[in-house]
Amino acid sequence: MNPGYVYILTNPSMPGLVKVGRTSRDVDLRAEELWRHTGVPTPFDVYAKEKTCDCIQLEAFIHGDLRKHRLSKSREFFRIEPEEAQNKLRFWVEYQASDAVGEFLDQNFSVGIMPLPCRHSVPGEAIDRIADDRGAD
Repeated sequence: MNPGYVYILTNPSMPGLVKVGRTSRDVDLRAEELWRHTGVPTPFDVYAKEKTCDCIQLEAFIHGDLRKHRLSKSREFFRIEPEEAQNKLRFWVEYQASDAVGEFLDQNFSVGIMPLPCRHSVPGEAIDRIADDRGAD
């Protein structure tokens, strides 16, 4: 497991964009580092953050879901409203939690519950199918 946070940052110098990333440290410190070391003219604001037992997996889920909004494959910036990004992040937090519960039950109670797929990298079409099955946009 990789405990940490997945965060959504906004910046008044970049209207219409959000940065979605992960860190195992304090999110506010990470936002300050990004501002100080990237040459962005104004500080980032932490719009949302979610603590998770596996920030690498959660980041992969949300990045996959937001891939159509991504500006560049080498950057974590997305052209999407912060509220919509936050709703999608909450969906994947719930998905990840249900996966962890199913895995725990299978390992400890042998009740035959089928856990949801648990991978660090999920193909985009699988993310689309999961989101469609669960009623996400």
